[in-house]
Amino acid sequence: VVVGGAAETWYDGVDSDCDGASDYDADADGYDSDEHGGDDCNDADASIHPGAADTPGDGIDQDCSGDSDYDADGDGYDGAEYGGPDCDDADASVFPGATETAYDGIDQDCDGADLTDVDGDGYDAEAAGGDDCDDEDAAIHPGATDTPDDGIDQDCDGADATSGGDDTGGTDTGTGDGGAGDGGGSDGGGSDGGASGDGGSTGTVDGTTDEAGKGGCGGCASAPRSGRNAALGLLGLLALAGLRRRED
Repeated sequence: VVVGGAAETWYDGVDSDCDGASDYDADADGYDSDEHGGDDCNDADASIHPGAADTPGDGIDQDCSGDSDYDADGDGYDGAEYGGPDCDDADASVFPGATETAYDGIDQDCDGADLTDVDGDGYDAEAAGGDDCDDEDAAIHPGATDTPDDGIDQDCDGADATSGGDDTGGTDTGTGDGGAGDGGGSDGGGSDGGASGDGGSTGTVDGTTDEAGKGGCGGCASAPRSGRNAALGLLGLLALAGLRRRED
């Protein structure tokens, strides 16, 4: 019997109270129960239905979305304040595994810090207040070996290393003054000069030894020879004078 004002038996398909409302919407929130082909996840509470305001963290799925009540931003990760791994549950772009934007001061991937060392060499970029002068090359950082003259400042000291005056130098070698001797010719069978320098070899002059090579004095032997010649000339003059005296 269907009588107006009669008690309604829900979900039997009969509008027992003749109110014209759905027999599958017990809480009268306008959404049929999901157990009877509708989408109201709780047909005993009129505040719970699709599109309702969901209160994060209360354990109730007010909007019937099926998502975790501890994931306020809907990024698929529960907030850290509810025991989840999402370090910012108010920003859907921040969660474990998100793409990190370097040097922006935000820890997008929830690893505990903003990305300040892009190349992973252990040194923060200058752009992030560090001392790595090229944060895209792990071979460039303070203390790295700097390759001279390649135009790259590998050790971030402000300039490329240079080979500088890596001059091995050496001692100039020569043959001395005169090279083959200042004399060079033979003087009575010996050489007044030498083979390498101002003198250098010992010659023989008039049966005597020419020591010109010792001490570099090539004319030392000529002094005794000139004195001897002068003495012989004087003796000759005296003899000639004696002959003239006899003739007179």
